[in-house]
Amino acid sequence: KLRCPLPGWGAGLVVVGAHLDSTAGFDPGYVPSTGEAPGRDDNASGVAAVLALARHFRRLAGRLRHTVRLCFFNAEEAGLVGSKAYASHLKALGAPVRSVVCMDMVGYNGDANRIFEVHAGHTDPAVRDLGVPFADRIAAAAAAQGRLAPAQIYRGTSSSSGAPDRNLYDGAINRSDHAAFQQQGWGAALVSEDFFVNLPGEPTKDANPNYHRGSDRVTDLDYARDIVCAVARAVVDLAE
Repeated sequence: KLRCPLPGWGAGLVVVGAHLDSTAGFDPGYVPSTGEAPGRDDNASGVAAVLALARHFRRLAGRLRHTVRLCFFNAEEAGLVGSKAYASHLKALGAPVRSVVCMDMVGYNGDANRIFEVHAGHTDPAVRDLGVPFADRIAAAAAAQGRLAPAQIYRGTSSSSGAPDRNLYDGAINRSDHAAFQQQGWGAALVSEDFFVNLPGEPTKDANPNYHRGSDRVTDLDYARDIVCAVARAVVDLAE
């Protein structure tokens, strides 16, 4: 794990992260130790997003009340290894974590709808409820920009990925680095592209067909930029 702290003068800590590793495990015959896994969307897009936020927040150093900590986690694809270790470390230190946002696959956009997702769901409703307000902040920031479709906010407590009611289900539960922090009792959100099944009457989901394949080499930079801008606004709002 790598940490890039941008300290504020208050006691709180806002964690922003992404995972560094990639996989092409859906390709027949893929060998992790030798096979190519370019991972341009999953998850170079998330890594690039955190680096862009580092540049943005550097200009705000010393002006925010709370500390923004930018993190890169290893071995997410192997079971959230890095984020679990770091979340456990913060818990043992008694760190004053205010909220966590992770970005995982924010670069694929195969249609004109520009839908994106914010996941705050968790099997424990109390933990879920800690993350939902931050998910709402991200959605509000995106709406204020006016360049993305309204955020799809997941608030469910069941992990079924094929059931579209976002108030009941969240297919990202325990599937990305935000879950490592939820497991420690902190509110957290995951920001991603339009990956899961949409509601009847909504556009068909726009899941990346290159997910976990060696063909993951395509991203929409304008779409990713707009998602990152929404996250930046929400983090500033939380850290002020």
